[in-house]
Amino acid sequence: MKKTTFANKCLIHSLLLCFVLVSIVPMTGCSATVVVQGAVNSFQVAQGFVGTAKALVPELQTINPELAAEVREYADFASANLTNLITAGNAYLAAPSGDKYQNI
Repeated sequence: MKKTTFANKCLIHSLLLCFVLVSIVPMTGCSATVVVQGAVNSFQVAQGFVGTAKALVPELQTINPELAAEVREYADFASANLTNLITAGNAYLAAPSGDKYQNI
């Protein structure tokens, strides 16, 4: 799979996740706090998957170095973004406000 194809799929999935998060509150009647807490929990689970992918890179390096480099690159990218999303979500949960919700 080409990097651009993989990167485009990741971007599309991220945008869909953001759309779902913004849409859930009015559709379900759930409070924004409940939605954000659920999102933070999901992002923390995803961080575990990224950690697993990173742990597999050394073994993958011996099998397919090019793929290992690609997995490492995307895992690093995902890890940084998930950390930022979790930080923004926790900031909102600590003191809910419209601005902090927009930051997510």
